[in-house]
Amino acid sequence: MRTNEDQANPLFRVSVGMQTGPAKTLLLRLPGIPLQRIVIGISARQLLGIQPADAFAPWPADPPRWMGVVEWSGRQVQVIDLAACLGLGASDYRMARRLAFLRCPRNPGVVAVPAMGEMIQLENTDDARPAALEKGLAGEFVRGVFHLGSELLLIPDLDAIWEQVLHPAVGGPRRV
Repeated sequence: MRTNEDQANPLFRVSVGMQTGPAKTLLLRLPGIPLQRIVIGISARQLLGIQPADAFAPWPADPPRWMGVVEWSGRQVQVIDLAACLGLGASDYRMARRLAFLRCPRNPGVVAVPAMGEMIQLENTDDARPAALEKGLAGEFVRGVFHLGSELLLIPDLDAIWEQVLHPAVGGPRRV
């Protein structure tokens, strides 16, 4: 249950509030100059929290999609490079101002994603036009691709990332 403090979170441009109807879509930006025209869309129900992007412990063996581990709400949460998972190259996590904690819809997993600035709510989905999966994008981790004005809106499949990148034993054999 969200508290009044969560509802008035200054990191949101629009108050998320209690969800009674369809899930609202929130947009976040990944850190890095090459990623400026990319926006990531998630359901407001997936967002568990946001905190400043303080330093975090690097992940042992430093895989390219796993960035480290951070303490959040009494548990350790894996920090992932969502840009690398989606086939966009590495993000510049040092530019990140926030860590967004996202819930995987079908799995018990929570992941932390470095993000720029505040998250905004997509007010009008009529402006989003379906787009073809661009060459180089990791289709197994993308639920949808849309044109949103001059930007490319990507909807990540956090469950696939959880199952195939973070916990491959849970998800079975990797898809090729």
